[in-house]
Amino acid sequence: MVKPQVRHSIAGTLDYFARDPALTPAERHGIWLGRGIELSGLQVGSSIKADDLECFLYGYSPSGERLFVRKKDNRRCAWDCVITAEKSVSVAALCSSEFPSVQAAFRIAVMRLLYHLESLAYRQDNAGTGIAQPTGNLIAAKYVHEASRHSDPHVHAHLLLINATYGTSGKDRDRRWRSLEPANIYRNQTALRWVFNAELHRQFASFGLRSAIDADGITRLPVPRDICVKYSRAHAAIARMAADMLRDGNIPPEWEKMQPPELINRLNDRSRPAKRLPRVDWQQLFSADEKAHLTELLVDQKTRPNPFEQPPGSRARDPLPAIPPPPPRSFQDPEFHVEQARELLGKALAKTSLYFSPQTMKLTTCRVAAAHPDLPLGVFARAAHWWSEHRPRIKVFSRTAAAKLESISRQVIRSRAKQSHAQSLAPRVELVKSL
Repeated sequence: MVKPQVRHSIAGTLDYFARDPALTPAERHGIWLGRGIELSGLQVGSSIKADDLECFLYGYSPSGERLFVRKKDNRRCAWDCVITAEKSVSVAALCSSEFPSVQAAFRIAVMRLLYHLESLAYRQDNAGTGIAQPTGNLIAAKYVHEASRHSDPHVHAHLLLINATYGTSGKDRDRRWRSLEPANIYRNQTALRWVFNAELHRQFASFGLRSAIDADGITRLPVPRDICVKYSRAHAAIARMAADMLRDGNIPPEWEKMQPPELINRLNDRSRPAKRLPRVDWQQLFSADEKAHLTELLVDQKTRPNPFEQPPGSRARDPLPAIPPPPPRSFQDPEFHVEQARELLGKALAKTSLYFSPQTMKLTTCRVAAAHPDLPLGVFARAAHWWSEHRPRIKVFSRTAAAKLESISRQVIRSRAKQSHAQSLAPRVELVKSL
């Protein structure tokens, strides 16, 4: 799941990421990512200092440069993009003997996802043309947390996107810091989930781990289902509260028109504990035999590279070695990238039907973008917008005409089948005549 949510409170954001005593030192440690962080004077991959984070949230770089145009009282300071993996990934990343490899694959996939987010970055231009302009850069603070409010294993990453992006298009006066326009990120939220899970699947394969992608684009590890259900107390609490509300008929009127994802979020807010439960030692949840069994399920010995070794003398819960971020890729998209994405998406759409609905276009865009990670998601978003305006127009048939067309199609299929069957029997007939 890739879920962006706006943050208005600077004090609340600092308390959650930098000052929460319930977080471990590793969880409070974050790194800076994004091309925008280099434009502000810091280095990609450097550790986050609370003072620098506070400066960015207030709209200034650590050097004092102003990152916004107009100051508003209700200004959005950042967007918290929460990236969550499936429960089997969380269990393997914290409770199994393969936790270094699983966590490394997860962190690298999160870093790669950021560059797709940057391809969707736009700046606001309300005072000029009124049309948002692409920028291709973000200032992002990455944090990785390990536990849910119910104290279950729950590996998830936070990409805190600062409300500032540097203008890279337009006139010279437009090359300055402006507020971030998040509409394109929200619009492609489902595609981001597909791209992240596809990247996670590739990273697992590179570490020699078995994984699979289901029909919804979710990457899963072969962890027994009963274990995943046991450590999914948040889902159980949501289901229990929903069942109680349906039984008693005590449903708030404002909830009746909500979509399922929003309803789940509301139920989650009501069912989760107000404070975090005491932290447990994840490695003590499973016995040695259970860990060995999990290793047999997770590790593919045929494709396993050199094992992810811990430094000599290190203990099981020593911090992971620093993982260098992948080299940043420039998403100043050349025209051939746009044309290539449009061609790939067009071929995939042609296999669906002559007329493709918005739902078909959305799902096809997700599949094609996940299958081509070398192209940024932004070009596929533009290609989807182009095809939505140039898609074939459907010809409306009456029921009688549609039934007649269907019967003709069936007759053609049967005649072709008979013809191919006769052609396959022809050599045998000739053989019998010769005898």
